[in-house]
Amino acid sequence: MQIVLSSDYLEFGLRPSQERRVFMNKIELMGRLVNDVELMKGKTNYSKFTIAVRRKAKDEVDFINCIAFGKVAEAIVKYTEKGNRIIVEGSIQIEKYETKEGNKVTTFYVIVNDFYFVDFKTKKEEKTTNDLLPDDLPF
Repeated sequence: MQIVLSSDYLEFGLRPSQERRVFMNKIELMGRLVNDVELMKGKTNYSKFTIAVRRKAKDEVDFINCIAFGKVAEAIVKYTEKGNRIIVEGSIQIEKYETKEGNKVTTFYVIVNDFYFVDFKTKKEEKTTNDLLPDDLPF
């Protein structure tokens, strides 16, 4: 992860010493879809999915939960499938709750605002006997 301390303050006409601060919650990840994404119907359509993101220095993978809403969710469902690489942009949302046993749990997920295709959904084509060439026949 790269942390950039740039001229964000100056972009908004602020100086670091000023009382008002600018905060940013933005994340970009590229990974592979762990499963096919399904569209959930509700007041607003949404989809929940997980991407597997490889760590740069190690042969380890992080599984990041994501949620997308509206047209973004519909497009992800329509144009991707399990194993496709995808880039997601969004923000991190943290949830804290307590289980029935009294254990405190903290989870996070990415609220996806935008995404980019790296791989597209492929159509699985099967050969039928009409598609076989004479050289393909065993006799």
